[in-house]
Formats: sequence, C-alpha cells, structure tokens
Amino acid sequence: MIYSTCKHIDCENNEFIQVNSSSRSQKLPIDSSGYCLFHSSDNEWQRNNNFKEAFFERIRMFSNKNQGLSSTKWRFNFQGFRFPEGISLEIDSWNFKSNLDLTNCKIKSELRFTDCNIRSIEIIGCSFEDNLRFKNTTIRNGIYSKSVIYGGSFEFIDSVLEGNSYFIDCDFNSSAFEHRFLIKGCNRIEYISFENSSFTPSTSIVKSTLSKELKFIHCEINNEFIFDDNIVKDSINFSKSHFTITENVNPMYSSTQFENITLEETGRLSFRGKVKQENVVVNELSISFKSPPLGQIFFENFNLNKVYHKSRKRLFALEKQGVVEIGSGCRKYSCQTDIFTIETNNASQELILSLTKIFCDYFQLSENKSLGIEIVERSRNLIKYFFFTEDDISLEEFLDRLKSNEYEMWNTFAKLTTYNNSLVKDLRIQLLLNDISAFFLKLGTLANHKSSKLDDVASVLDSIATELDSDNKFNKGKTILNIKELLSAVKEKSKDFLKTDNEFIFIENTINMKVVNNFNKKVGQVINAEHFFETPNKTPQEKQKVINELMRIKDETDKKKKKNKLSKFMDDWSGLISKAGLKLVEGLFKE
Repeated sequence: MIYSTCKHIDCENNEFIQVNSSSRSQKLPIDSSGYCLFHSSDNEWQRNNNFKEAFFERIRMFSNKNQGLSSTKWRFNFQGFRFPEGISLEIDSWNFKSNLDLTNCKIKSELRFTDCNIRSIEIIGCSFEDNLRFKNTTIRNGIYSKSVIYGGSFEFIDSVLEGNSYFIDCDFNSSAFEHRFLIKGCNRIEYISFENSSFTPSTSIVKSTLSKELKFIHCEINNEFIFDDNIVKDSINFSKSHFTITENVNPMYSSTQFENITLEETGRLSFRGKVKQENVVVNELSISFKSPPLGQIFFENFNLNKVYHKSRKRLFALEKQGVVEIGSGCRKYSCQTDIFTIETNNASQELILSLTKIFCDYFQLSENKSLGIEIVERSRNLIKYFFFTEDDISLEEFLDRLKSNEYEMWNTFAKLTTYNNSLVKDLRIQLLLNDISAFFLKLGTLANHKSSKLDDVASVLDSIATELDSDNKFNKGKTILNIKELLSAVKEKSKDFLKTDNEFIFIENTINMKVVNNFNKKVGQVINAEHFFETPNKTPQEKQKVINELMRIKDETDKKKKKNKLSKFMDDWSGLISKAGLKLVEGLFKE
C-alpha cells in the first residue's frame, strides 16, 4: 500500500480529512490512480479498505476536535467525496453542530440520517444514485441544494426542517416504482423554495405542518402529486409550474390531489400559470378541506376545467364567500368568451344585463346547451363580463354557435317555433317572449330620453356583438344594422310584444324585424300598432302611455291587485283601444 498525497485539489487543505493525520495510522490510503479513500472512484478498492469505518471514525474525531468552538468556524467538509455502492451509510443519533458540505459528491449507496440534529446541509453539484433519507431528524438552518440529481428516493419523515431551504435546478429523476419524493409526519416545516426543478417519482407531502412558505417556481411535476392532511399556516405557491401526468395513476383518485387541508387564517394556496387559461394541470386536480378554510385560495392564468367537478363546485361556492379569488386569465368553465368591456352609464348597463339574459335564454332554447354570463367588474361607468357554457363542447364550436345565434336572434325569433308542439307550450318560451317585450320597451325609453346619446344605444347593442367593424356597424351574419338608423327607428316608434295564448301583438318599427308566432302549429297574428288603437291619429306619446300602463299591470305579482288594475285599465282606455286590441289584452291576463 502506497501512502502519498491525494491528487484531489481540496484534499490537502480539507480539515476533516487531515484531522489527526500526523499519525501514519490515521492517514488515508491512496489508490493506484493517486486518490485517497474518500476521493477514489474505485468502489471495490474503497470497500476493501473499509471506507465506511474510516468515514465514521473521521466524523467522531473531527467532532471531538472542534468541541466547544463556534459552529461558524468549522464544517464537515465532504466536498468531492465518492461514496461507493454496496454499502449503506446509516448515520444514527449524531449531533452535527456545524454544517454538512456535500458539494460535488457522488453518492452511490443509500445515505440515511436517523435521530440526528444537523445545523445545515449544503448540496451543490451532487448526484445520488440511491436514496437520501431523514427520519426523526432536525435540520436547524435549512438545506441548500443546487444542480443536484436525486436518482433514488428523497424522504423527510417525522422530522423538523427549520430556517430557509432551497432546491434550485434539481432533478428528482428516478422512474423506479419504489422511489418517491416524500415529506411526511413533520410537525414543523419552514420556508422551502423549489425552483426550476423536476419531479419524476411520485411526489407526496402529507400529515405535516407547513409553518412558513412553500414554493414551486418553474417546476415540472411529472407523476402523481399528493398534498394530503396538512396544516397550512403560510403560503403554498405554485407559480409557472406544471403537473404533467396525463392520466390518473389510480382511476378512483385524481392524479393531482390537495385533500383534507387545514387552511388557517394566515394560510394561502395559490396557483399561477404562465399564460391565459393555461393547463397548469394536464389531467385532473382535486381539492378538499378538513375544516372550512379560513385563509385564501387564489388562481391566475389557470384552466379550472382541469379541476374535478365536485371540487370545482366547492371552489365556486367558496368564491362567493370571499375565500377563493379567481384572478385574471382563468378559464372557469368548459368554454368562455373573452371579457366584454363596455364603458357606459348605469341605465345602459341595466339594459345590457336584460339583453344578455335574453340572449342566454334564447341560446339555451335554440341549442339545448347551457349559456351563462358572469360579471367580472361593475362600476358607475363600466361593466365587464363574459359568456360561458359548462357543456362539453370545443371553444371553436362554442364561438361559432354564439355567432350563429346572435345573427338569428337579431333577424328573427322564428327559430323558437321550430320545436315540436310540446316544447312550444313550454313556459320558458312564454317567459322569453315576455322578456323580449320588456327589453324593447326599455330600449325605446332609453332612445327617447333627452339625455340619451348614440353611444348609449350602441353600447346596449354591443353587449352581445360577436363582430363589430371599424365603422361602428354590427355585423349580424349577412345583415348589417347601422346604429344611427336603428336609433332613428327606435325613437320613431317603440316596439313591444304582448303574448296571448295563440297570438301576440308586434308593434313594428322600420328595422323590419319580423317575429312569427307558431304556438300550437298556428301562425300567429302580427298586428300593426295602428290596428291596436281605435283612434289611429293618437300621438306616439299617448300610445306609449297606454303600453307603459299595460306593462306595469302585467308585472304585478298580486293576483287580486292585478285583476283590479286590469278592470280599471279597461274602463279608462276602452275608448282608445280597438275591440281586437281589448280582446288580446283579455287573453294576455286570462287566468
């Protein structure tokens, strides 16, 4: 055996290696390549020369030598060590009063710390070919891990991790079924930041108390992720990270699970994607709480369609309570439009809400698919909202159907009558026609008001516009309705629909929007305003007064009051309304 100086650049100045090495018996052997027992790459030679015994003896001697010194003045320097395969390094019940430095190590066997107390650990440019395990161990000042390959399991069980820990550019890359990333049963986990790191084995954080922030930034989680039965006292942040597994490992459970969480008042759980409506979760995410969450849950640039439907329903309920905030760039539903942003006054906003509701009802009757509207923001001079559906349909098809139904709704309501006889009698259609009636009456009132401007009417019509050109014209398929012409027409004559059992009145305007009633397979009667009144030369203001009064009666919910008001109306206006008009009014209020 040849004793000489190790060729490794740090060996001669490494106090851990050189401890008590003045004695020949304490010097490390050198292999045929000129490297000492700790730096040699010859695994068999290392084992034959009792690597494990020499390593633990050095730990004992080095700890004794530095007993009583400040922990900042020395460290356990394992830089560049080659831990051979075929041995198991079990470090049990040891108090490391100073830092462990595993920079540029190659560790081919399992390294296990049990019942230990460690000041801190620095792991840079290291590779683990087997497991790194901590059990019943306290790390007082965190772990700093950079550019490390973890080829086996990483386990932190029934332990305490204090201080700030960083895992930067790390690759937890084992695909072996038995390997895993696991934090379990830890009653105190302080700040941890995972940055630009990837996780190939199953990743679990369970039954632990997270006292400080836990971050995943620009990370790829490529297997199932289980976050279960944890107490969250601070922030859990997933920013520009992805859960990439494409199918559930167990068909009974989601591949990405956040379950049985205790979210304390200071706790926050947030998911932020890189771009709008991003699939942060490729397959499915579930989320539940052990007790009602007291903290906040936040989403940004996140496709919530990837959330398990029961969990999504739970999140939407919590949103109404102010616990969940669904921020910008999120996709809440199966499909949704971009946000409509309209700057207009409160009066026009009310009409916008009326028209968008009519459009939603029309779409549902026409397509037999859901359509809703969600208000994002509303103030005195601004309203923001979007349309959505929860039906299983592609975004392209959804937008095409919106465009088609907008065109059809503006040009004719005849499509409502293409249903079979049983559906035509449906109360939903009757209510829709009543809503249409009320909307056009309100639109006429808006247009006639002395303070109204062209933009006021335009903003209402724009509320469901799927296309709008640079000349401020609404493109309804092949038909173009100029706003100025529309405003002029609405100011000339208000329009109103008054439904009866088999017929209704349509007070026409110059836009030539024809409405055909086909209740019970009969073509309804379209009556001009002039035929509704006994005296044709009455002024528009007088006619409007009659219509306004009739609509107020129609909206009365008390049956007795409605009957009394109708009786008085018939007496007051019998000389003005024609017999045909009175007959239609009686039919409208027939019990």
